[in-house]
Order: sequence, then structure tokens, then C-alpha cells
Amino acid sequence: MTMTDIEQTVGELLLGQPPNLPVSQYDILRKKVGESRPAVLNENLTIIVAAVIFNEKEEVVMVQEAKAGCRRKWYLPAGRVNPNETLEEAVKREVLEESGLLFHPSTIIYIDTSLIWGYWIRITYTGYITGGYLKSLANADEESLQAKWCTLDEIKSRQSLTLRGEDIVPIINTAYQFFNKSPSCRHAMILPTHHPHKHMCMRIILIKQKQGSLEILVCTDDVPHLPIVKDSVMYQDSIWRLDKDAFKSSNIYQSCGVIALEHCGRPHGVADGVCLNYLVTTDSNRELVNKKYSWFPICNAELELVIKQRLCKAMNVPYVCYS
Repeated sequence: MTMTDIEQTVGELLLGQPPNLPVSQYDILRKKVGESRPAVLNENLTIIVAAVIFNEKEEVVMVQEAKAGCRRKWYLPAGRVNPNETLEEAVKREVLEESGLLFHPSTIIYIDTSLIWGYWIRITYTGYITGGYLKSLANADEESLQAKWCTLDEIKSRQSLTLRGEDIVPIINTAYQFFNKSPSCRHAMILPTHHPHKHMCMRIILIKQKQGSLEILVCTDDVPHLPIVKDSVMYQDSIWRLDKDAFKSSNIYQSCGVIALEHCGRPHGVADGVCLNYLVTTDSNRELVNKKYSWFPICNAELELVIKQRLCKAMNVPYVCYS
């Protein structure tokens, strides 16, 4: 049985590989026409990258901060993405500057975002070391004082380390759990696809489970495609807006997590946006009220099996929103 274009798109997304389809229009506008502005680093957008790196002893690289506000406290290697920089380039640079180690990112492991103190999104990677030397106090600079390998017990007990923030503990736990699963129980290795986006946006992959079969919500305006929310930040808000736009009454949803991410970063000012591809499921059967949407049946048996496996939260990248 051959796959349709929609099924092929979903299959590629589940492999962490969004199709290279330019976003000619957005299906749902979070802001009124005239109020929406492109996402521009250092103006209305901050992207942070971080890394959880384990060695063969399951120790984690930690760095001691040099900045005045958090001097001598410990944290993961992390920092802001610069204009005209890809996410991978940024995380490699931050790990080298702060720890002295050469880092090869293998997958995104955790994403979080906040609207509490201005807007930022943080993308955390895991991977492995390819070279370099662990920074010592003799090499302290404005980036960090030193780096060292720490056990999970040291980090969690806080007895020998004063952490800059407790926010890194669940991130480290998630990475540890990822590596201690069998490969068949992990999500796909997800690295950003270098597709340019002018705005922050979220593509919603909404799966309906109906008597053992699966259907996916498709927007039929122009070429049939998966719905995209413009200026999207929080997944809860994006799902709510899609629900209001598509259905006569509210559905009950289960969020599964991020399955793919798109970011280019070049040229600065017109390609700084991030597109998150977010998997959601429902077993509700609410009536569609907007004619531009329809349910598309998944007929390919192999794809149906993969989707059912990925509907488990543990099989996708967590996306944590603080508001």
C-alpha cells in the first residue's frame, strides 16, 4: 500500500525530518493583522541552547559560573544563540567556551519556554565529546571559572555543588532516562531541520483515535496540509486556538510532545523564528464547524503502528511551558 502525501509528511515528521515546504500562509493567527512582528533575536526573541553530556561513568559536565549575579554557582553549559547562528553552532560554541570540550550534538532532549520574565525558548541537546580539555581554574575567564564531571547524586543532593537554578534537574533526569532506555523505546534522534521561518510558529499534528483506527486533522485550504499557528509560543494556547477554530465544541486532548523542530537562523532578522512540530491526540469525536478542516484516515499499516507507538509521551521530546 502506497502512502499519500499527507501520510508521507507525517512519516517524515515522526523521523524528526519536516518536509521542506515553504509556509505560504498560516491557518490560525494568534495576533491581529498589523500586530504581528517577525521574530528577531535580541529584539523580541531570546533562544537559549544547553547541553547535557554524560561520560562512560554516567557523570555530567557541569560548569562554574563567572558572571557576577551567579558567580561560583554550577550549571549546565548554556547560553544565548547569536544572530546568524544555527542552534547546533551555538551549542557547540557554548560547550567549548564554558567547559573547554568539543561537543557533537546527537539529539534534542528537552525544550522549555517562559513568558514570566520576557519571552525565551531553551533547546537542550545531548551528545558526546570529541576532544578538547576540561577547563580548570587556571583557565578561568568571563565565560566560566571551571568545569568538572559530576555524579547525579552530587547534583541532586546539592551537598558539594550550589546550583545556579533548580530548573536543570528535570532536564538532566530526562537525559539520563533517555540513555537508560532500550533504543526501541527512545524517540528518534531529533536535530533541527534548517528551514527558515520569519515567525515563531507551531505545526499541530492532531491524531484522533476512533475504534482502533487513526485519523489526522488536515487543513484543506490550498494544498492539504497540517495546520500551523502563527506567533505560537505555548502549546496549550495553540491547541486551544485550533480547537476554537475547527470544532463546534471542545475536545479533550492529550499532549504527546515535540516530534520535529525547524530553525535556520540565517539571514538574521528574517529567519530567526522556530517552528515546533507538536503531536497531540484525542479520542473525542466533536463535530467540525469550519469547512477548511477535515479528518484524513491513516491507511498505511506501518505508519499507523509507528504513530500508535509515538502517542506515548515518553517517545517524544518534552516541551515544558512556564507561564
